[in-house]
Amino acid sequence: MQWAVQAAWLALRSRWFRRLVIGAVALTAVGAVVAVVAFGGLLALLAGRGSASDVSATMCSGPDVVPAVLTGSGGAVGGSTRVAGLDGEQLSTATQIVTEGQRLRVPDYGLVVAIATARQESGLRPLRYGDRDSLGPFQQRSGWGSAVERIDPTTSARLFFSGGRGGQRGLLGVQGYERLAVTVAAQTVQLSAYPDAYADDEAPARQIVSAILDRSLSVADTAACTVTAVGPLQPGTRCQPSGLAAEDGLTPSALQVLRCIHAAWPTQIPGYAGVGYRAANPGSDHPAGRAVDAMVPSWQSPAGRRLGDDVAAYVQASAATLNVRYIIWNARIWSPDRADEGWRPYRHPSGASDPTSMHLDHVHVSVR
Repeated sequence: MQWAVQAAWLALRSRWFRRLVIGAVALTAVGAVVAVVAFGGLLALLAGRGSASDVSATMCSGPDVVPAVLTGSGGAVGGSTRVAGLDGEQLSTATQIVTEGQRLRVPDYGLVVAIATARQESGLRPLRYGDRDSLGPFQQRSGWGSAVERIDPTTSARLFFSGGRGGQRGLLGVQGYERLAVTVAAQTVQLSAYPDAYADDEAPARQIVSAILDRSLSVADTAACTVTAVGPLQPGTRCQPSGLAAEDGLTPSALQVLRCIHAAWPTQIPGYAGVGYRAANPGSDHPAGRAVDAMVPSWQSPAGRRLGDDVAAYVQASAATLNVRYIIWNARIWSPDRADEGWRPYRHPSGASDPTSMHLDHVHVSVR
């Protein structure tokens, strides 16, 4: 009995035991706060005292305290940090990406998007092969730069953040990417045939970046956001009526497309085209109410094209929830049934090549 009492007393005095107790108390407190905040936001929404944006402000603000996942000694970028689960090549690739991002003054969230993208595309390796002519950590196509540039982690990261040699948009050119879910932000740059593929890379990416920087991240937890406009729509999501005349005559699925785009870009998209006859295209879905055109302002400008790209990527990422049959934008077409082919060149049924027929001035969405 005396031995047991003495052992218990030594355990209480030990540093590891005190840390264990403090950690347990802290986790309990954090869990309680999160539960109260989330429940309070939900009550406010149900009671009509707040909108979806109000709930987002409650649940998505504040730093994301992701602990560094280290094995062995750690330090700042360039130090002897080792990250659990990564071998030497992967850690070297990730570190070069983070270092280049910091040189370009990319915020923590942008670093997470980059690491999640490279993790999905290459497993964080400077691959010398890929699909068709894709190379490197981000599997960038030949138009992005030379083979040497795309294979090198530092240079390929610079292209990912700043844009490709052929004018491809980089992450820093995506206005408001910090408000997008990681998989949507990545997709606006990558234009992948699998837009949801980056979602499960977010949590590991946060741990990797946190470990390399040797600190917690100043990143809003978009994974907990409930606002539909910031990422792929979850199954069962219903967006609120827009009050626009273009809603008249649309099928339920087409209504959701219009309403959700309007909720995401309430002021940026000036108008929509819904039901209407298309003489040049008798097979159009518009007369039946199964299609929506989101008109893109200043579509000839880089900003207009970026807006159209964002809308198209958002609908593509939400295709299952919105019951999308196909999307046409900027002379390209994408459909879930042929997702493995990515965005394909588009030809108008009549052979017309004017901006409207080629969908240069609007994003067309047809539903099933």
